Amino acid sequence: MFGPIRTLILAAALYLPLALFVWFAFAVVVVTPVLWLVQLILLNWLPDLFLEISRNNYQIALLVPFVSDPAQLNGLQPGQTAGVDVLVNPMIYGYGLPVIAGLALATPTTLKHRVKQIFWGAVLVILIQTNGVIWEAILSISRNLIGGHEAILAHGFNPEFLAGMYQLGYLILSPLLPVIFWALMNRKFIEDLIHLDHIETLEEFGELESTKAKDSEQGKS
Repeated sequence: MFGPIRTLILAAALYLPLALFVWFAFAVVVVTPVLWLVQLILLNWLPDLFLEISRNNYQIALLVPFVSDPAQLNGLQPGQTAGVDVLVNPMIYGYGLPVIAGLALATPTTLKHRVKQIFWGAVLVILIQTNGVIWEAILSISRNLIGGHEAILAHGFNPEFLAGMYQLGYLILSPLLPVIFWALMNRKFIEDLIHLDHIETLEEFGELESTKAKDSEQGKS
């Protein structure tokens, strides 16, 4: 009725709300692997910047030895360290998972292949989320906390580099990689889809030209 490509887009759009609902309903479960990876990387890579990393509902809380208010430094005893939690929402980097699920469910293929796409898509999205959380947390220390900027510079981080990595994760990797992944997983199907859509377009164009020719002949007669 709409052509094969538009039919696929419509089917994916119908599946997407269901996928988004399930994804957000299980947000705590979805971000748990991200939490584990962030703990593994940051607590070993930058142990003096990140003291403790935990989960606060579906957000990740990173305890750092910095504060945002100078009043928090008053009254500290010798040896005491003030700290504050940096909260990062990994869900803003993970919406590619319901997109992959919606596209996989809309693709006419076997159940096994759909499950395979969603599973490996989830692995990809977890890596994208981990990357986003790490760079956003470091950038937040640099921009928002007293002494954080100096500490980041001391570790060799360039502020422009941090901003670029944050934007790369949020604006490019999160929206584009899931769609590219789905396209690679269904390359043969997409090629056939484009070919079929092209044939149907040519057939419609031929019928239109034939109708015009008939109307022209009738007009002359």
